[in-house]
Amino acid sequence: MFSPGLLPNLLRDVHEMTRHDAARMDELAAEVANEPSEYNPVLRRGLKVLRSTVNDDRLSTSALLPDRICYASVKEREKAFSKHYGHFCAYYKSSCFTSVMLTCLAISTVGYFDENFYPAYVEDVEYSLRLRLLGFREWNVLCGKFVHRGSSSIRFSNKMELPDALWYRRVKSLMTNQPYAMMKWNRPRACSGGYKKPYDGMVPLDVWGEG
Repeated sequence: MFSPGLLPNLLRDVHEMTRHDAARMDELAAEVANEPSEYNPVLRRGLKVLRSTVNDDRLSTSALLPDRICYASVKEREKAFSKHYGHFCAYYKSSCFTSVMLTCLAISTVGYFDENFYPAYVEDVEYSLRLRLLGFREWNVLCGKFVHRGSSSIRFSNKMELPDALWYRRVKSLMTNQPYAMMKWNRPRACSGGYKKPYDGMVPLDVWGEG
């Protein structure tokens, strides 16, 4: 639930601060289109990742992140989108993803939430790390208030037979997110450890698993 004026002010900020994003997306689309349609460069441990297509069932990559940025050094990646905002929060704390707007540029380069491995919780923390690795800025709207009905769907999931609840229980029981997080972040969970530097691991930063 949002207080009057909060969403209009948030939308105003989003419109004003993303006015240069469309031109950047056009530049990235042209660069990606001219890349070789082969496997991306072989990573340190030998994993090859194809840029995903609509009908692709492998690991997915974002649509507009060129290899030049994806496989750049940490410092170079952090500069890639340092002039752009990736998400806008209707909250005074920067760690909040309860009420957030993601930009088209962010979704096209960072990708989507990794809900196949994180069906509830942690997917927002993991996404914020991916935003940070590409240098995206964040904007917090300080006017207005909102009420978040916290975690009720998860608390009830053991009693419900809705498809989402069944999916959540299955992923949680398999514990696939732990080895996945170890490969990608060298941590059992993306949010553990409190580190700020990325782990140069086996899975590229813009990759998420498809179910």
